[in-house]
Amino acid sequence: MNHNEAIDYIHSTYKFGSKLGLENISELMNKLDNPQNRLKFIHVAGTNGKGSTCVMLSYVLKEAGYRTGLFISPYLESFSERIQIDNMPIANEDLALSVSTVKNAIDMMVKEGKSHPTEFEVVTATAMVYYCLKAVDIVILEVGMGGRLDATNIIEAPEIVVITSISNDHSEYLGDTLEKIAYEKASIIKENCDVVIYPQKETVYEVIKQFAVEKSAIIHPVAIEDMSIVSFGAHGQKLLYNNKLTNTGIMEFSLNLIGSHQAVNCLTVLKTIEVLIDKGYTINTSHIIRAFGTVTFNGRMEILKRKPLIIIDGAHNSDGLERLAENIAAYFKSYNVHLFFGMLADKEIHTSLKILLNYCSDVVTLTPDNPRAKPAQDTADMIKEISSIQVAVCDDIAQSVNYIQTGSKDVNLFCGSLYLIGNIRALINSQEQHGHISST
Repeated sequence: MNHNEAIDYIHSTYKFGSKLGLENISELMNKLDNPQNRLKFIHVAGTNGKGSTCVMLSYVLKEAGYRTGLFISPYLESFSERIQIDNMPIANEDLALSVSTVKNAIDMMVKEGKSHPTEFEVVTATAMVYYCLKAVDIVILEVGMGGRLDATNIIEAPEIVVITSISNDHSEYLGDTLEKIAYEKASIIKENCDVVIYPQKETVYEVIKQFAVEKSAIIHPVAIEDMSIVSFGAHGQKLLYNNKLTNTGIMEFSLNLIGSHQAVNCLTVLKTIEVLIDKGYTINTSHIIRAFGTVTFNGRMEILKRKPLIIIDGAHNSDGLERLAENIAAYFKSYNVHLFFGMLADKEIHTSLKILLNYCSDVVTLTPDNPRAKPAQDTADMIKEISSIQVAVCDDIAQSVNYIQTGSKDVNLFCGSLYLIGNIRALINSQEQHGHISST
């Protein structure tokens, strides 16, 4: 099996749908001799901030000299982004070898009359095989959906569980209240493990806390007052860690990510690092400062181009859109913000999208490249119901660059589905290389 065949095989399993539950992944991992049992994990669940938290943690651990696996989803431009070691995507030959190993195990399962694993189960198993093959020191493992029945919950004893911000998302699978969703997320907590909890709504925190208590887990709450934003701008922000009892030696430092929400995500990362240090990991102040000062996370309030100013952001649910609106108001309040927006059909975001539209001059609707995409015209009709903003429909993502405004006070903001901004990122970078997008 070569790289292209491996990718084709993974994508061919999309037809098996999305099935929550651990029976299939357990069978598959048994066939593979349970590589996950030979690895250490930081397991991260939540609705928003999972990816940013995972990436920041991976940068810190890499700086500290640990061979660090990073498992995140979805990808923006290349599938290999989902499975990384030391912030480098899996190499083509390693992907081919790992997928081939997983496919052989699946063939045995199917021959025995077992159900074929889903795409996410295949990808999860591939990552476990790869990380075990490369003998990583620790894996930062992002939950796919929920937690309790997510394929990543096959792991038995994580070093730390991190619960990031929880809001409404995937309610058809996870429940119709924040408390039900919190229970699903908290279910990755294992007996006697350490649990870092992002600042939550009180009732949500109580659900997580109760689950942790039942598991005799050690709770490490994140206190939002422990972080102050000293200054911020398009190049990042300067933060002050106010926790005088920290074992990190961190006080004032720079974070190479923009957005007030990233300050709180960073606070969650610092609490996780404190727990790691207490567990015997060697992480010093210089490691943390270098990591925060250089960390990048494509597609999250990312300034893709400055002339003209183009920003892409993966906000795709209510909480994410509200935070994006706050950051646009803070960073670009004197600009004309031109919104380019595309979403998946299963998102309920009317209220939060209306908040974001209040900071925008006009909007172009797009159709993400995904079978679950909401058509651009349907998105436009929805926007017209909640706002009087000027709306244009663009059926071809490649043509969206024709709508980009190039004035010195214009901001072109692409957001919504991560599938959309991944395509936009590749398109803009390609256009930039060929000189097709220029300032006036």
